[in-house]
Amino acid sequence: MAFEPSTTAPPEPAETSRRVGDQLHALSRVAETLTYRLLDLEERLAAQEQALGSLLGSALGSDPDQVEQMDQRLGDTEARLAHIEELLAGADPTPMARHLQALPQQEVLDDPFPEEGEQPFMDERIA
Repeated sequence: MAFEPSTTAPPEPAETSRRVGDQLHALSRVAETLTYRLLDLEERLAAQEQALGSLLGSALGSDPDQVEQMDQRLGDTEARLAHIEELLAGADPTPMARHLQALPQQEVLDDPFPEEGEQPFMDERIA
């Protein structure tokens, strides 16, 4: 089998330009559609956040005990976070530090798995 040169002629420059133009036009339509969808999603998200905010505001505003409990929890959380940040920064490591001690030296066995004596089978024990 000998190599035969391709009998197909390369596309005309005008044909290539037209195909590239068509592809760019299709790509711009896809980008435009995606932009419209993104804007629609952003508007819907803003509406949902506003509705959720008003629901939370009305639910918390109606019970002063819940508001007080939430404020207390937030204060406790802030105090814990501040303490953790201090520990991570190394400001006060001694209260939480563990004191490590060396274990006493143990004898090193020559054979860590010594041979055990022969054990009778279960049938021999019952009989």
